[in-house]
Amino acid sequence: MPINTQSHGNTQAHSETDQRDTGSVTNRQDQRIHLAEVKQCLQGVHFPADKSELVNYAKEHHASPRILDTLEQLSTSEFGSPNAKPIPEYNNLDAVLREIERIERTD
Repeated sequence: MPINTQSHGNTQAHSETDQRDTGSVTNRQDQRIHLAEVKQCLQGVHFPADKSELVNYAKEHHASPRILDTLEQLSTSEFGSPNAKPIPEYNNLDAVLREIERIERTD
């Protein structure tokens, strides 16, 4: 026989779980929308391109502050460091979007 959770005072726990599930779905949807905005903003950029080229292109095409902030988070080399790596170049838009997804997962 099923247990009626309301009679045992578990209504709040179920409600909190439902809110968490809805939040995670909303976050994934928000990320997909955000990546679609980045993709739309960078349509027409010439690849390969590095971070500064992507940021400049986005600024020239009136990207939103959120898009510019996202692009500013892309990797750069550390100048002056003895172990400095070359500036990362992205060969296509998919590579940029993968890097953004990686960055946002670690935040």
